[in-house]
Amino acid sequence: MQIYVDVENENRKEDCKIYSTVEKCCLTDSEEEDCDTIDIYSDKFDTIKPKDRKTFIHVLPTPYQHDLIGYCEIILIIHCPMTQEKLKIQIPFDTKIRKESLPLFKDYVGNNKPIVCDTLDQNPLDECSPTNCDIKYFDRRPFYDLNVKRCIKAPICVGDIDTELPDIVYDPKVNICKDLSSPLSFRDIYSMSTGIGTVVATVKPDLVKVSLKRNCTTISQNLLFLKDLMYGKLFPHSNNEEINYKDDCKSAIFSILINIISVCALLFSFVCCVNTIVWVQRQWLNGNIGNLIKKIRSKFKRTKTLSRKPRNRKKVRNALLRDVVVNDVPLKLRSSVISICNRIEKEVHKKNRYRKSDIGSQISLQKNRSTSQSTNSSSDEEDSERHPPVK
Repeated sequence: MQIYVDVENENRKEDCKIYSTVEKCCLTDSEEEDCDTIDIYSDKFDTIKPKDRKTFIHVLPTPYQHDLIGYCEIILIIHCPMTQEKLKIQIPFDTKIRKESLPLFKDYVGNNKPIVCDTLDQNPLDECSPTNCDIKYFDRRPFYDLNVKRCIKAPICVGDIDTELPDIVYDPKVNICKDLSSPLSFRDIYSMSTGIGTVVATVKPDLVKVSLKRNCTTISQNLLFLKDLMYGKLFPHSNNEEINYKDDCKSAIFSILINIISVCALLFSFVCCVNTIVWVQRQWLNGNIGNLIKKIRSKFKRTKTLSRKPRNRKKVRNALLRDVVVNDVPLKLRSSVISICNRIEKEVHKKNRYRKSDIGSQISLQKNRSTSQSTNSSSDEEDSERHPPVK
């Protein structure tokens, strides 16, 4: 990565000597500026003639040139015959690959197709895989944290100087300092001996948080796991450590309940299947299979006959109602009422809808009652003799 500084001598007669050096380069991709990661050792010295221009190039030797955001402060010391001046220039840089900047990265990207990633430490040229932290940050951020998906700095491990052998070493797998005076803790022995738990350590600023991940599949394993937690076989090794076992404890209890319910459901289904097989075998030996099939068929037949009974009942009820109406109607109107009833019965039998207004349009009993009130008194006796009332 190259940084250019163009200097022009506006003096018309005298030469000027220019000294250019990089004071610091800082990364601003995190919450705090990091000025200890990038080092540029490139000092430039040259003489510029009157009305001439020189370009000073400062090179940052890194094979990982993309996804770097920050700035560099460059100091220019100018010595002219009449003047001496010191300038501080801040040059920002942003090498994040974007669509508009792809032509500039054409030779660097090649045939790879960049992908938009979540963080700057996921390589957009390699399907957002973790970047090589050592190469990108010059061994200043060697550990890739999977939780934040970023490269973080390594802690400084300082032991006792008077000891013959080092008592504190750096563990690159978990990015923590380990005390060799007690290399195995109770939790390490537990995880290695039982095989039902694994320990993963994550680092905080002043606290080592140990996450316990259980590897239990059966009820007995989960019960042993809960028993060991209850009797305190897993506990912090030092004061600056903390063990997180709440989630694993809840998941162990939940898995035990699920296993118990599944076993009970399996036993219940097994008992039901055995009882069904035994009952069918008894019916077969007693010769009741044929009767059982007949009963099932008769049940289906009954459903069909039951649906016909209401229709027959309706016919009988309509016939009785017609006889009662005819007997109560005067003689002069009986023939017309009978014809109307027969016509309605035919239309109902054809499943045609019939309304009260249609009946009223064919005959009006209200008018006939008013005209026949005078004749009803004289003809009641004759009607009673000829047509006795229906009981």
